[in-house]
Amino acid sequence: MGDEIYKSSNTGVEWILSLGKFGQKPGLSRVDYIMDKLGNPQDEVKYIHIGGTNGKGSTSSYIASILKETGYKVGLFTSPFMERFNERFRINDKDIPDEVLERLIEEVKPIAMDKNLHEKHGHPTQFEIVTAIAFLYFAREKVDFVVLEVGLGGRLDSTNIITPTLSVITNIGLEHTDVLGDSVEEIAAEKAGIIKENVPVVTAIEDENALKVIEDKAMEENSKVYKIREDFSYEYIESNLEGQLFDYKGINGREMDSLKINLLGSHQMKNASLAVATVEALKVLGFDIPLIYIREGLKKAKCPGRMEILNDEPFILLDASHNLEGIRCLGNEIRKNLSPYKDIILLIGVLADKEVEKMLAEILPVATYVIFTTPDNPRAKTPGDLVEYALEYVSEENIIVEENIDKAVDMAMGFIEGKNSELALVCCGSFFVVSPVRNCLKNNH
Repeated sequence: MGDEIYKSSNTGVEWILSLGKFGQKPGLSRVDYIMDKLGNPQDEVKYIHIGGTNGKGSTSSYIASILKETGYKVGLFTSPFMERFNERFRINDKDIPDEVLERLIEEVKPIAMDKNLHEKHGHPTQFEIVTAIAFLYFAREKVDFVVLEVGLGGRLDSTNIITPTLSVITNIGLEHTDVLGDSVEEIAAEKAGIIKENVPVVTAIEDENALKVIEDKAMEENSKVYKIREDFSYEYIESNLEGQLFDYKGINGREMDSLKINLLGSHQMKNASLAVATVEALKVLGFDIPLIYIREGLKKAKCPGRMEILNDEPFILLDASHNLEGIRCLGNEIRKNLSPYKDIILLIGVLADKEVEKMLAEILPVATYVIFTTPDNPRAKTPGDLVEYALEYVSEENIIVEENIDKAVDMAMGFIEGKNSELALVCCGSFFVVSPVRNCLKNNH
């Protein structure tokens, strides 16, 4: 994904993108080794560490936006990227400059390729090297805070070598069961690994079994827990394609009326309230965060590829929902706000390690036409294998398989041509579909 952007200019990024072959290897020893050789710059920065199954990206964006409005210099580390690799390292809404990124890669690369490292701990993964670059970049730039998104799990994720100012856990659901465990309790235990001694925790977990795991870990670490529905809450006011309004009641009973967010989906009000609670928890710790900036920060927050309206006419909605809960939220949003459109064209590709059949059962009933394509990832589910599931919900003549994403986009736009007011295009299933679709639409259509 995105390799073509860098083939002529960013040789360092091309090297990083080639490291996907080393896969995912949970553990902290490799990133510890790299950071020790770099002088442990990660110890010089304050972090808000964000884990969870869904909502990490948008919650991170809300928090970073609020802190930026307050006047802080804020680093934001997220994954994966939507258009350009540089998006993964941002300071006050600006991507890392190409030349700075290249210099940092050249500094980290010799350590990552150190034979001694490989012999003792194995070859570092792509994400471990990216994490090391992020730590180095934000320390060099002397940011006030880094909003740091966990990559996978928490306990053994390469971001977990830091001691944060706050830990945030969005929610818990079944994901990566081959690595994290096959129950919510086991997965919660992995996520709880980011909880550190005497570091407050803010969470939007509502599953009682998962929440108990978090509370037990927090008690063990002597860490205060701020919980949704108990310490903070939100109440829906209204939503449409222009955005959403909700009331918020927060820590110590503080209330804020009619908060506005532009991101769609009822779950975004929950993510936004979690972000506000996080900022309030920082205020409890003594940081100067006038509440007046919360309203503006929420309103300005953006999260490309998360229920993003890319175009109004023809109507195009992109959502990188990649698991059952995310797809369910998308289906609800389509039923709620896309009823004016006669037909929905669904452009979808999924990864094989997801709950594919259940995801399709949630989203296919809203579609008139379905185009199955192949995510740009080795774990992609072969699109032809999805047809048998689709036949239960969509007529056979309205199901198309086109493995090439660009051709699939051209096909979808061909359907829409001349029928702008009747058809809506919805693309979903994985970042590894939404990202190339987004780039194709912006560049070619």
